[in-house]
Amino acid sequence: MVDTPSLRKVILSQLLRSEGKVAGGHGKIHEFVDREAILWHRFAALVPPVALLPYQVVVVDFESGSRLVFLGRKVDTKTKDGVRMAALEIWTLGALTDLLVVTENSSFADMSHAMYPKPTFTVTSSGRCYPLLSNEPLGAGYQYAAASCYNPRMQQHTRLWQH
Repeated sequence: MVDTPSLRKVILSQLLRSEGKVAGGHGKIHEFVDREAILWHRFAALVPPVALLPYQVVVVDFESGSRLVFLGRKVDTKTKDGVRMAALEIWTLGALTDLLVVTENSSFADMSHAMYPKPTFTVTSSGRCYPLLSNEPLGAGYQYAAASCYNPRMQQHTRLWQH
């Protein structure tokens, strides 16, 4: 699941190098990958859950069996639709995957992993990757900033992993 629009093509190009060509999926895949990266002769169309359709879901299945999912519709987060889209992203991240590789300090990943425990690996801002040892959500940490003992380093997975 990629929720940052500017990273979608970057992630897709990296996955194409490591996971092979696009073998199936749903949505406007052609907007994110070159036509020659798609195996048209064996492309398997996918019908995603109906709840995701209004949010312009894009699903990319690779030759290796890996899958990339993102919701393409931009929605204001302060609306009812925005809250619904956030809940659907958390659900999609957990319910439709077998393995999670998530970014450090992702609150969506924390919630999804807590609701749907499965092997989960965090990639840190320094490029390290480590498995999560618990499905307890760590949280973003900003809610504790008013506490007198709070230090932002307490919430850095990298620091927790190294010490």
